[in-house]
Amino acid sequence: MKKKALCIFILVFWLVGACTFLSLKVEKQMVPQVATVELNGFGSDSLPADCLMMGENGPALYSLYEGTGWEAGVRVQEAGGGWQLDGDKLKLENGWGTYVQYSSKPLKSGELVDEVRGGRPEPDYWLAALPSGAGAPDLSGLPDGVEIVEQSESAVLLSVEGVAAPFMEARAKSLIPGLYQAKVYSFAAMSQFLDNFAGLGTLLFLFTAALALWVWSCVLTRKARQNRAALLVNLALGLALLACVPLALGAVDLPSSLLPRLHITDFGYYAQEMEEFFESLASFAPAASAQGYLAPNLPQSEAGQAIIQQKNIMIARPFLYGVGGLAFGSLLALGEYCAMKVRRRPRIK
Repeated sequence: MKKKALCIFILVFWLVGACTFLSLKVEKQMVPQVATVELNGFGSDSLPADCLMMGENGPALYSLYEGTGWEAGVRVQEAGGGWQLDGDKLKLENGWGTYVQYSSKPLKSGELVDEVRGGRPEPDYWLAALPSGAGAPDLSGLPDGVEIVEQSESAVLLSVEGVAAPFMEARAKSLIPGLYQAKVYSFAAMSQFLDNFAGLGTLLFLFTAALALWVWSCVLTRKARQNRAALLVNLALGLALLACVPLALGAVDLPSSLLPRLHITDFGYYAQEMEEFFESLASFAPAASAQGYLAPNLPQSEAGQAIIQQKNIMIARPFLYGVGGLAFGSLLALGEYCAMKVRRRPRIK
């Protein structure tokens, strides 16, 4: 009974340690990123109209403040005082402070935010998934550096020479007002999201390897005195795997624009986002009749083909790494079993 309790305690200890590292990472990842504009109150009492965003109770204007105590850090709050929409400007009765202009996802009053200052312009591709029945968007008069790469009845692919990172959908729609009804995705953000499948796979590798060693250790505890050396080795290996968890988490950096609003484990949300993204890309594929044969379901642009290839390569990584971790732990257990058999074999003098 004591041996079983010890095995369960070790497993719980390992899981609590891993979940502690994981929760710290999740808390950091779920912080929205915001681009801001400042008013100093001297001769300036207006903000860009796109500072007005949809809040919890309708249109809202958010400002930053510095939290204290348990709520330390940069946070957002609904700005007090009156405001009035005047064309492309937002007139304030009392303009002072730092206001949110764009955010990577919807905001909630009182939550922590990551203020992004002076994001470096980087080339990107934007994919606009159009709502059904909305018709073709008005993309006349595109700004300099923005070009249409591909277009279908349900999607538009745009090339953008330089836009501030990280990607924020509201900033993209402000640059191209014709996309206000569309859902806009960034190729850079989606590529970053897919790259994290390797990091998530590494985490599964560590979890499954530790699980295999734990199961083998439970078997060894039946004869704990005889298997003391192997149990100590497994304990050291388990602690080493636990120490690798924060290292693996350090390689995970999910784009804020593709994260769900509340729960990072909302896998249905990720599946829906990826499905809409890649179905929109598939709409650019030429019809089989136009090719004269059964054409692959691929867009014509090199950027579209590249990100589909990246998805096909990365999508199975977590599963393969998880199986690899189970195999790694099992091989370690098999090696220990063989070593014990050899050591306990009678010697001929």
